Amino acid sequence: MIIAGLDLGKRVDHSALLMLDDWTVTHSLLVTAPTWRGQIQALAPALAKVDLLAFDGTGVGDAVAELIPPGIQRMQVVWTAGRGARREGDSERWLAGKPFMIEATQQAIRTGKLKVPPSTIGRDELKDEMLRFAGRGEATTGHDDRVASLLLAVFGRIAHGVSV
Repeated sequence: MIIAGLDLGKRVDHSALLMLDDWTVTHSLLVTAPTWRGQIQALAPALAKVDLLAFDGTGVGDAVAELIPPGIQRMQVVWTAGRGARREGDSERWLAGKPFMIEATQQAIRTGKLKVPPSTIGRDELKDEMLRFAGRGEATTGHDDRVASLLLAVFGRIAHGVSV
């Protein structure tokens, strides 16, 4: 099952899509199209391979959700400051604490479960962002869009019932 995380950005930040095949990162992509429709269209070839998309549901998430191609299971994730996560009823919408998502991702890295092989598209850029992010909740300099998409993908995998 391929699970992807999509962090949304438009004017200041980029949108980033990160894809996990099992626990292996296969793609870490940035897109800078000026419209949400253009961004989803630019990501369409990658999204065609995705079974579950965990996307940034904060802010414009509802509007962008309408543009996601049919056939992809969706998980709208609203970032919170809390340490836990919960699903809103039977909806595709989740409230998830950024600290919880960071801890889960760090655990997957520490245990060696999460892998980023040399063949990963965007690997070096993801590594650079991870070094700037360094578990503080945001990058100290530059962007952290790829890291945010990683947090979303890992959360999607966990929430879908695959433990760390």
